[in-house]
Amino acid sequence: MAKKEILRVRGNIKEIYSKLSKTYAFIEEKYEKDIRARGLALLNIKKGEIILEIGFGTGSTLVEMAKAVGDSGKVHGIDLTPKMIELAINRLYR
Repeated sequence: MAKKEILRVRGNIKEIYSKLSKTYAFIEEKYEKDIRARGLALLNIKKGEIILEIGFGTGSTLVEMAKAVGDSGKVHGIDLTPKMIELAINRLYR
């Protein structure tokens, strides 16, 4: 895929998730809660681990992973969408 095409796709993703961000947290909590819990169980996160979540969305899983690694671990995340990053920051620091 050409660089120009990659940038166009990335822009579309940002636009879509920016529009969805206001309702995504509600949808995520209602419909993804069990899937998220199962995924976290499969990860079997231990205290002190260092984790990177790619595409963290509203940060729900970041919060759970941060609790799991404790004070001796670290959780990092990246996301393309500024609105989702804003939601995650609010969730992490409330």
